[in-house]
Amino acid sequence: MSTALAAAPPREVVTTGPRLRSVLALTRVESRRLITHPAILVAPGLIVLESARGPGTFQFLFLVGIGYFAIGIGTFVAANLCASRSRRNKTEELYSSLPLRAADRTEAHLLSVAAPLTAAMLIGGVLAAVTRPWAGASARLDVEPRLIMHGLPDFAQGPLLVAFLGVAGVVLVRWFITPVAIPVVFAGIFAISSVTGLSPGPTHWLNPVAAYSSSGLEPASVMPWHLVYLSGLILLFGLVAVARRPWPPGVHVYGAVAFALTAVGGVMQVLAASP
Repeated sequence: MSTALAAAPPREVVTTGPRLRSVLALTRVESRRLITHPAILVAPGLIVLESARGPGTFQFLFLVGIGYFAIGIGTFVAANLCASRSRRNKTEELYSSLPLRAADRTEAHLLSVAAPLTAAMLIGGVLAAVTRPWAGASARLDVEPRLIMHGLPDFAQGPLLVAFLGVAGVVLVRWFITPVAIPVVFAGIFAISSVTGLSPGPTHWLNPVAAYSSSGLEPASVMPWHLVYLSGLILLFGLVAVARRPWPPGVHVYGAVAFALTAVGGVMQVLAASP
């Protein structure tokens, strides 16, 4: 008597087109979950309460960066919790049976950071409309004597900081399992910010949240290059999140572009700030 063994049907391979549509569909779901997460709503609620003290409070909080940083921290925590949902709910094995790979789900979480980034850009647009930096001339604002605004590009740094922290929250989930990693990352961020911020020369622009020096007026051409540098850092963090085998297609080209933006922006901003 012979026994016929039927081979298990191969797992369906999702081609690039359907996978892209699936990633974008998942991105829409994750964006809604991220932007409505309690961790990300705490900061705007506190800012609204604080702004009730006077009409200039809202402008002060965001022009000095406190408002953006608060939203960025909330985005970091919310993105981390959303990306680790399957691990906390112990459903990773279930997701492994689906056509989308872990890298595809990570890409959706990274793309969902566009939701808080858009909200921060709207805030920056309102501040720009009120401050009216159209002439691009250097000016010390009345809200804080040390703050120097050169022009419209200055208003993009805060929203990019929100995106930077959100992507960092996803990277943390992708590579580290222990919850202790969250305070360690926070400590690392503050340490890097402190070390680069205390730099007396133009190298302080290597800090993602760098501001114009209070010791001397720096040229307006520094900030556009700093935005290129910060955008490159965001892309590099995204590369770190998805660069685990099996690598998604196109990761080499993506990595080359991210590295080029970071390197060119980093070098040019230092040269532009040099006397």
